[in-house]
Amino acid sequence: MGFESSPRSVIIVGGPIKYYTAYASTNAYVEKVFGGTCHNLTIQNTHATDPVQFSFDNATLHGDLSGGESITINVGNATSIYLKSTAGTATIRVWGY
Repeated sequence: MGFESSPRSVIIVGGPIKYYTAYASTNAYVEKVFGGTCHNLTIQNTHATDPVQFSFDNATLHGDLSGGESITINVGNATSIYLKSTAGTATIRVWGY
């Protein structure tokens, strides 16, 4: 069943999705390039216990997510993000709008 035939409403908060990745993390920052600019990002940590960290410059911690958390943030005109997790066992999903 696709979105068009679903009985539930689907709302995309940030506009059309321009970027998506499901990244099996490591314990060192890895850059994920969007292939254009994104103004908003939704970041989701799908792991139950391994915390996730994200940065926009590969040095400064701009945020972290505990197991199972997600966040939607306005990022101006970002072209990439750096992602890692403490133990390197999390899957991190990122949607760019």
